[in-house]
Amino acid sequence: VEENREAFYSVFEIISVFLVACVLLLGILVVTGLLGTFFNIQNMLITPFLLGVPVLAFTWVLCGVVFVSATMADDMCLTMQAWMQNTSDVDQLDTVLPCISRQNTLHHLS
Repeated sequence: VEENREAFYSVFEIISVFLVACVLLLGILVVTGLLGTFFNIQNMLITPFLLGVPVLAFTWVLCGVVFVSATMADDMCLTMQAWMQNTSDVDQLDTVLPCISRQNTLHHLS
C-alpha cells in the first residue's frame, strides 16, 4: 500500500510543479497587461488576455482534478490499510447490502 501511495504522490509532485509554472506564467501575463495599460499599447492588453484565459481555465480544471484525485487516494489508502489490519472484520459493503455474508454467498453459489 505504501509503495502505491508513494508512486501516486510522485505524480502529484510533478503536477504541482506544473501548476506553479502555470501560476508564474499567469503572473507574467498580468504584469504584461498592466504595463500595456500604463503605456497604452493595445497589443500588450489583448495578447495577455487571450493567452491568460485558457491558461487560467486549464489551471482551475487541473487543480480540481488534483484535489479530487488526492482526496480519493487518501480515502482509498486509509480504507485499504484498515482492511489489511482486519480482513475478517465487517466492511462497509455489509452495511449497504446486509444480505451479503460468507455463509449466504456459499449457500447460493453451491
